[in-house]
Amino acid sequence: MKLPVIGILGFGYLGKELAGIENWPTDSWVACKNDVYQEVSSFGFRSVHFDWSRKETWDHLPKIPSVLVLTIPPILDEAGAEKNRIQEWCDWMEQNRADLKKLVYISSTGVYPNRPGCWCEQDQIDPDSSKGGLRLVTEQRLSESFQAVCIRSGAIYGRGRNIGERILNKKAIPKGSQRVHRIHVRDLARIIMLAITSESFPGIVNAIDRESETTDKVANWLVNQSFFPNDKDITITYSNQFQTRKFDLSEPGRKISNRVLREQCRFEYEFPTYREGLKDSFINYS
Repeated sequence: MKLPVIGILGFGYLGKELAGIENWPTDSWVACKNDVYQEVSSFGFRSVHFDWSRKETWDHLPKIPSVLVLTIPPILDEAGAEKNRIQEWCDWMEQNRADLKKLVYISSTGVYPNRPGCWCEQDQIDPDSSKGGLRLVTEQRLSESFQAVCIRSGAIYGRGRNIGERILNKKAIPKGSQRVHRIHVRDLARIIMLAITSESFPGIVNAIDRESETTDKVANWLVNQSFFPNDKDITITYSNQFQTRKFDLSEPGRKISNRVLREQCRFEYEFPTYREGLKDSFINYS
């Protein structure tokens, strides 16, 4: 399989995983606003200085044909203003980077409202949180200007970023009875790769694993596993000041479907549940 040149807009936790998951073509690049050039080059990518909120940096984006992967979250707090900001960038891209047409946007399952039912990609939705509204506006506007794929990701976790790290660092974990939909960062990177290389990938896909579960149950399961570094006094603590959106809007009947990912995309998970993902995170932990 011949991989296309990619341009990753945003080089955080997910961007680094995507960069390292394959031997991408040598012209592939990363656009980020921070000074991480040496780190980017270690992946074999070239770096460009790009700040989505600063128009003077947009011209730094390479002109070579590339598949864009946008991992940057919304910047403004108001949906109308954010829509106008993205509109300006899309207009600029159409005029100045016409060869960069395919785009994979990493959205969020937060677009789905906190109401009972099994939510899927085809549903007409009206987000009930400001963050969900911002994500949906971004999806819609990007899809008007690009050959866009919107991947609605669950909570992203993996080595170095998971509930066990909080426990080991004696930090409180979120309260809440809402089951959390998750996806391991490596599986999410593999879903993105499939979206990049497939000619028939759906326009919207929920990226969640096979089993949602509450944070409390996951934490208690984890600290009792033999692979967890439990050689010191481990105590799970909670904080009334640290409550997730899912706590504030707890709706036990809210479920999100991963049927499109499993059946239409035929995606095979490396980490089908949090059990496999957390075990991988703490094997050979130091």
